[in-house]
Amino acid sequence: MSIWFTYLACVCMALSFIAVWSPWRFYRQPLWFWLLIFTVLLALPAHLLTPLALVWISIGVAGCYWAQRHAPWVMIPLAVYLFAMGLGVLPGFARVTLIEPMLIGNGATPYGLRIGLAKPIAGLLVLGWLASRCPSWSAVGRLALRWQQWLPPAVIVILVAWLLGLAVDVKYLWWTPLFILFNTLFTVLPEEAFFRTFFQQPLEQRFGKAWWILLVVGLLFALAHVVPVSVELWRPFTVIAAAGVAYAWVYRQGGRVESAVLTHMAVNSLHFVLLVYPLGF
Repeated sequence: MSIWFTYLACVCMALSFIAVWSPWRFYRQPLWFWLLIFTVLLALPAHLLTPLALVWISIGVAGCYWAQRHAPWVMIPLAVYLFAMGLGVLPGFARVTLIEPMLIGNGATPYGLRIGLAKPIAGLLVLGWLASRCPSWSAVGRLALRWQQWLPPAVIVILVAWLLGLAVDVKYLWWTPLFILFNTLFTVLPEEAFFRTFFQQPLEQRFGKAWWILLVVGLLFALAHVVPVSVELWRPFTVIAAAGVAYAWVYRQGGRVESAVLTHMAVNSLHFVLLVYPLGF
């Protein structure tokens, strides 16, 4: 029975992200917020969340609400708190395996599809209340049609990975669309909402559009994924840093988090389909 609650919680979480661009409100709260509540209620019997997680989520909701009400002093502790929550440092959040780890093509290490709600919930709060985003789905659609703005940087990142030695490994699995969907909603959207809202936007408001901001944000993005403590990690670190710079540049051009999301989604999708996955040299 709990597996069905797991599936329903994941679907409801995905709908929460999709509803961010909906104009519908109930009792003065946006639709995505109510869908988040339903997600939490479904995640409890699915054992994806414990009652302790409700405390952490409530603190995150309160922090985002205060920050939205023009309380800038909240932003720094809120960023630290939500970052810890997204990393799974706070207890009470579990992960579930939807697809068992397996070798994908010529992948160096097995990879499966594991889902947790800590990062998606933290990212949804930022995306829904704090991020600079498109006002509607039609605006997102118009942005997506301007592929010349967000697709070329993604192709450049893939070329950088290939030039640094990541082997070509063309593949298409039956669950490739599922990977792209869950990766975009549960990973890409939260990460972009976080880095653009808490790092890039404040830096550009303070120092203008200096070139070094793109580099700093790109390096921070890479450090959040891998710490280059050995020579073997420098190549994946460089690729991820290049991707981080690309996402920051695209966001600067469009001023909306969806621009960076589209580029990030394209990079992850092209990497999954065209090159060895996960990142391994």
